[in-house]
Amino acid sequence: MSRMDTYNYWNDSRVRSEMFGGGYLGKNSRYDAAHNEIVIDCETLVENGDLSEDHALEARLPTKWVVCGACDGRGTMVNPSIDASGISAQDFYDDPEFAEDYFGGAYDQQCSTCKGRTTVPEPVWQDHEELREAIFKWDQDEWDYVALCAAERAMGA
Repeated sequence: MSRMDTYNYWNDSRVRSEMFGGGYLGKNSRYDAAHNEIVIDCETLVENGDLSEDHALEARLPTKWVVCGACDGRGTMVNPSIDASGISAQDFYDDPEFAEDYFGGAYDQQCSTCKGRTTVPEPVWQDHEELREAIFKWDQDEWDYVALCAAERAMGA
């Protein structure tokens, strides 16, 4: 794998998304199907000072279901190991069987975000602005860390 291929792989949004792991909501929440709510553990945000100390340690937010942004509602995505470094028309011309397999879904894998469901629950943030801002701040810090790790790996670290 060339240096450019490695760089492109680690900069691919699918690879970074798997490293991100769903952010704060993915790590510190659960979906309550019986009540169509996301239950968020706020303890870490309070401990870090991102939320006021008088905030409840658990929040329940109603949800709406939205189409998964990672796979555009297909439930699958091409394995980033196949096309993260780029595929040209020449690649398909040189290997028609590869083109047939690629467009036929032979290299597809289950979406890492929705796990094949095609939709994901999204919290309704009304009346929870402080919590939303704290979670978005946490997630931005996590994305920055993922980007740093990916850049280091792309350069051979």
